[in-house]
Amino acid sequence: MKSKQFCRLAIRSVCDCLDSVHGDIQSMSSKDKHILSEQQEESENDDHHLNEQQQREKQGKQQATDLKLLKNDCIHVSLRLLEYWSLVLFGYSCELEKNLKAAMSFYQKAIDHCKNHRLNAMVAYYHMGVAMYEYDRHYDAIHMFKMAKSVCNHPKDIKILHEYWDSLCLFKIGRCFHKLNELDRALSSYGRAITLFPSLYVVYLHRRDVFSVMNRYEEAEKDLECLLRHVKNMDLIMTLLTEQADSEYSMGYYDRAHKSYIDLMRRFPHYYYPYTAIAYHFFHNNQTHEALGVLDHGMMRVGSDHEGIKQLVSCKIDLLLQLGDERYQTQLTRYLCIQKSIQQGVLARGD
Repeated sequence: MKSKQFCRLAIRSVCDCLDSVHGDIQSMSSKDKHILSEQQEESENDDHHLNEQQQREKQGKQQATDLKLLKNDCIHVSLRLLEYWSLVLFGYSCELEKNLKAAMSFYQKAIDHCKNHRLNAMVAYYHMGVAMYEYDRHYDAIHMFKMAKSVCNHPKDIKILHEYWDSLCLFKIGRCFHKLNELDRALSSYGRAITLFPSLYVVYLHRRDVFSVMNRYEEAEKDLECLLRHVKNMDLIMTLLTEQADSEYSMGYYDRAHKSYIDLMRRFPHYYYPYTAIAYHFFHNNQTHEALGVLDHGMMRVGSDHEGIKQLVSCKIDLLLQLGDERYQTQLTRYLCIQKSIQQGVLARGD
C-alpha cells in the first residue's frame, strides 16, 4: 500500500514538472526565437571594423544569446527525461496493480522514448524484465535484464554501484532460469551475482533452493548458514525464509516447503504465518485434526499479537467452513464469536 501511495505521489510530481516545463517552452515565443536567430546571423558577420568597446558589447550579446540557447536545450532535455520517468512510473503503478499488460506497454514506450532521444533506458529495461517474469515470459525477461545490465550508466568511478546493478540483473536472470528449470544456468547466474556483490544476501536463499532441488544438501546448508551469519536484521531473515518456503510450495515441492515452514516456526515461534501455512498443508492432505491442532498451538504461541490471533482465527474459520461437517459446528460458532470480538477490539484467544 505504501508503495502504491508513493508511486501516485511521484507520478503527480512528475506531471506537475511536465506542465511547468511545457510552460517554459511555450513562453519562448516565436518573437524570442526570431531575435535569437538574428543575433546568430550577426555573429557571423565580419567584425574587424568594430572598436574595442563595440567588441565587448557584441561579446556580451553573444553570451546572452548562448545562455538563452543553452536554457532552451536544457528545457528540452528536462522535458524528455520527465516524459521518460512519467512512463516508467505509470508502468510501475500498473505493475503494483498486477496489470502486467499495461505495465509492459508503458515500459516499452519508455524504452522507445529513450531510443528516439538518446537517453539511457536501464531502469525501463529492468522493470520490463520484472513484468515479463511475472507474466511467465522468462526468455524475454532474460533479454531485458541483459539489456539493463549492458546499458548501466552509473558513474564509472563508483565501482560499487556497477557491481550492485550487475549483481541484481544476474540474480533476476538466475530466477528466470530457475523458473525454466534450467538449474545449471540458474546456479551459474546466482554464483556470478554473489561473486560481484556478496552482500546481496537474497541470492544465497534462491541458490540454496536450487541446491536442494539438485539434492546438493551440504551446499544448500552452507548458503543458509552464510545468510543467517551475515544478516543481523531478524525481520529480514523472517521475510527471506518465508519467501523461500512459499517459493518451494508454489513450485510444487510440498514436503520440502513443509520442512521450511517447520523451521520457520521453530526460529520464530511468535510469528503466525508458518502455523497457517502448515495448517493448510495438513488440510489439503486430508489431515484435518492435525491442521486444526496446529492453529490451536499457534494461538497459544503468538501471545498477545493482535494481528497474529486475527489471522489464525480467520484461518481456522476458513478451514471449518470448507469442512462443512456438523461435528465441528460448535467450534465454528465459537470462533465466529471470537472473530467478532477481535473486530470489536477485544483480543480473544483460543484454547
